[in-house]
Amino acid sequence: MDPTPTTQFITYCAEQEFGEDAEVTRVRDEQGRGPCRDNKYLIVSAEKNFYEFKGLVNINGITFGFKAKTFKAKKPEWSFTPEALLKEQKSST
Repeated sequence: MDPTPTTQFITYCAEQEFGEDAEVTRVRDEQGRGPCRDNKYLIVSAEKNFYEFKGLVNINGITFGFKAKTFKAKKPEWSFTPEALLKEQKSST
């Protein structure tokens, strides 16, 4: 997997959520592209005190949508939602 700071941060969040032995692969945007300059390294919002990331990641063979924030003065926040649930939510709207 690529060693970008985005990938390292999402891997950290996943390991905190699912355990240090979680197998984290394929951090990417919704079009399947890994973190890169073209997709702003998956940053969807940036303020003076935080960065917010959004995308997809495979954890233990299951695809999850993720949202994560990193802050200057407090602990990071994150959430992981199974992709199947995301698709179900989109189809019901």
